[in-house]
Amino acid sequence: MSIKNVVNSYRFCPLCGKTNLLRQDDFMLKCKDCRFIYFDNPKPGVSCLIFNHNKQLLFTKRLKEPMKGSLGLPGGFVDSNETLDEAIIREIKEELFLDLNQSDIYYYGSSKGHFEYQGISYFIVTAWFICRKTVDEQTIKFATDEIEDLVFLDPEKIDFDLIKLPDVKNLMVKFINKKDYKKINFKI
Repeated sequence: MSIKNVVNSYRFCPLCGKTNLLRQDDFMLKCKDCRFIYFDNPKPGVSCLIFNHNKQLLFTKRLKEPMKGSLGLPGGFVDSNETLDEAIIREIKEELFLDLNQSDIYYYGSSKGHFEYQGISYFIVTAWFICRKTVDEQTIKFATDEIEDLVFLDPEKIDFDLIKLPDVKNLMVKFINKKDYKKINFKI
């Protein structure tokens, strides 16, 4: 059974336990008895565009659902008490074993979307970063518990049908159409 979102999964008030609930839109839950209000705010995520020395873009091939086998970008969700910059540096370390610092990355933009996991669709907002440091495709490693493989593609030759997550696909279309990949000042 697929649940549209977190708000629709509640049957009882998280505070008083009663069932007299009012749902507004798809992101707010009110208890008519104790007046508790729950907002289903978006879950923040981060992702990074990383290139090799030939200016090909690094994609991860997803090992797990959702969208197993499709192309994605390195990144993940922001942990509690973590800034967006700290989160992307941590995610890159966890997934690709690369040590980055703040001068290696810069903010590119953001996107909104949904991420379905175990039958619940979560609202997400993803901050996109670009890595100024290029990687060596021969020596780069990856976390085999999350990633099936790494794929390097020329920006002009990306098959967007292989990218199944809508927010990733939309970002890539924008990034390629604006030719923003030609404007990056890479660190050597």
